[in-house]
Amino acid sequence: MSASQRDTDQRLKKFTDLVHGKKEWHLQVLSERDPLVLWGLDEGLLVKTTDYGRTYWTAEDIDYSKWSVMYRGLMTEAEELKHKLTAFSKAVRRKKEWYLKLLDPERDLAKKWIVEAKLVASDAANIPEGPVLDVVLELKSEANRIKAVDVDVINFQRPTTLRITEDQYHDIQQQVLYRIKYATTSKHGIRAPQTKGNVGVLISDGLVPDALHAELVRELDCLAAKEVKDFHPGTFGKVQDLIHPSLYPYIAGYSDVLPNASTPIPPLEDVSNSFSPKDPNPKMFETGMLVNGEKTVFRSRYSWIPTVFSVNSEGTDVHIQSYINGLGSREEHPDLYRLLEKVFLLVLPQLQKTMEISGGFKVEESESSPSRRRWRERITLSEDEITREEWDNLLMRQKEEKEREIQERQKIDRDAEQEKQQWFSGSHTEERPNVTPDTPWKGKDLKVIVKAANYILEPGQEYRGTWHMEGMPHERIVASAIYYYDTDKFITDEGLSLRRFRHALDDFPQPYSHISFQAQLMRPESPTSEDGGQPQYTYESDEESNYPSDWEEQEPQIYWGIHKHMSTSSISPYVKLGTVKTTGIEKDGTGRILTFPNWIQHKVEGVRHANPEPSMEASRPAVATRKILCFFLVDDQDLEENSGSYHALDFADTDFINVLTTSDIPNQKRSINRATLHVLLPFIASEVGKRLNSRDGAKGTHGKEFPPELVDLVWDYYDAVEKKLSRAEAEEHRRKLMEDRKMDRDINGARDYSLCEH
Repeated sequence: MSASQRDTDQRLKKFTDLVHGKKEWHLQVLSERDPLVLWGLDEGLLVKTTDYGRTYWTAEDIDYSKWSVMYRGLMTEAEELKHKLTAFSKAVRRKKEWYLKLLDPERDLAKKWIVEAKLVASDAANIPEGPVLDVVLELKSEANRIKAVDVDVINFQRPTTLRITEDQYHDIQQQVLYRIKYATTSKHGIRAPQTKGNVGVLISDGLVPDALHAELVRELDCLAAKEVKDFHPGTFGKVQDLIHPSLYPYIAGYSDVLPNASTPIPPLEDVSNSFSPKDPNPKMFETGMLVNGEKTVFRSRYSWIPTVFSVNSEGTDVHIQSYINGLGSREEHPDLYRLLEKVFLLVLPQLQKTMEISGGFKVEESESSPSRRRWRERITLSEDEITREEWDNLLMRQKEEKEREIQERQKIDRDAEQEKQQWFSGSHTEERPNVTPDTPWKGKDLKVIVKAANYILEPGQEYRGTWHMEGMPHERIVASAIYYYDTDKFITDEGLSLRRFRHALDDFPQPYSHISFQAQLMRPESPTSEDGGQPQYTYESDEESNYPSDWEEQEPQIYWGIHKHMSTSSISPYVKLGTVKTTGIEKDGTGRILTFPNWIQHKVEGVRHANPEPSMEASRPAVATRKILCFFLVDDQDLEENSGSYHALDFADTDFINVLTTSDIPNQKRSINRATLHVLLPFIASEVGKRLNSRDGAKGTHGKEFPPELVDLVWDYYDAVEKKLSRAEAEEHRRKLMEDRKMDRDINGARDYSLCEH
């Protein structure tokens, strides 16, 4: 072996060790960012090269074939490790009372089980840092949640008294109405960010009044501080669920529906996978999604349960009529319910505008973007005989035009901030009309799904999302509102990316061929005496790529990390709309509200703890947090055919699916009813005792308390007949719900997204 080969092997071995040392390395390697290439660039193993308009990576001073072998080996290893860890988690959860066994400190079964699964060596002193330990810690986190709810002594949750006074609520209400006036009558209160095509993506900044914001942060922080914390499965402690609809969802054919429910049970299909003797009639939802006529069928037993939000007849207030699934009752959280009502009231005008713009969207409008107008100008010019000098002059003029557009956009942002400050400081010079919210939802009951989550990151940690839409077709979510209400100073946020499905016939560049993306330029040759000393021009080898500046690039090709423009022969099934900044917009403000229709997909580009140094307090590393509150609007009122048609996307078999709410489905938490019985049993014992004493005369000694055997009998009978869910069952159903919503990437990349449950 030559010295250069040994050097290559040593450098690749060092690189492999570096990869294995990264947090969640196997998940990072399998992400769509192609991190192995990026890390290879950072370590000097690869260099970036551009050739004929294409950008790709090649080896610097190592054998590229060995790099390729190492690359494929790491990808395979990551896939196998992911599969083994998933299988290990499932095997643990299949064990009877696994959560008690895993938490038993004397038995230390976690170490025994991972050795049996051949995830660590049998002689390992402890579980090493890395993916295996991450999975064990996540299992223990779930076990603690189950034990706290299902096993430990139940503390009955008595109704909580209001902390915020009526006068405070009155002041908040007046501030909210004033902010709604600003949002609906100002020029920039609600505006579109810089995205490709006006599909209904809207933003508003600092719209929530300070008093409302402060109380909301206080209430949600109280939820976050409660033990035991609920970290979302698969995020390894990075995402804490405060309110989430995936726990205790509607289970078709199993969940109880009230006899007097206002919403009829939707059409369901029979299914054979019963999970319990109490589940004799299992059912499922079966719907479809068509993209350019190609149908994907979705089957699931689960559905998120929205809450009824009633808008009053003037559109000036909102009242939550039923419990919020994943949170608890109004009696438990009276202040939080009222605060959520006020925030949703503020969001309503923006949601309404999103729906209006989305409903009127036309593909041809996106064709008229400045970028594509300039591109067509270049096509027209290049169809004639054009020299390099003329081409360069055109590009320079268009560059100046683009710079003016950027400056104009920046001016709009400055004007928006100035206008907001004038309104909120009372220095607005124009007369402010005395208006009430103009919404078609006045006097209506809206179905709304609520979610709240905290991104909790240690120094250097990062969270990246995946492309997804909210919910499944049968849940009929039409629009989303995300309120980014609090972000630590050490958080850096790359924003939320958006894309839509490309229409096979209507979307650019359907009428064009690959020739449209190349410009042939004339090149002058030296004059000769035969042509009278005049320069001659030729097209030979002088060619320029000619794409609109907002034209998409292909995703990196596997193993090679190649980036190049789309062509008409290798076109993406998606149109990228751009990335919207979500946090860090203003130093002193109450956060950004972002709304968008649910027929477009979105992805968290990257949330990172930018401070590389841990806390000075060695026992507890510093963490940085980003906090979000979401409202997903459900619309099952439009039951006409084709009501679920959105350009290239069509929802099939949803026309007559109505969505049950928490007004129709009693709370499914077993712990709630057990807590109630826990309190009632002494009273029942006392009442029974009084009657027995009355029967036996004054000398009767009944009624002090039920004997333990009788209490156990009551619990056994309750568990046998009651169709409520324990926390262990709820965790299992959540995992199954998540599996239902995953979609695999096919060979053309046409399905690299999911139907969100995170």
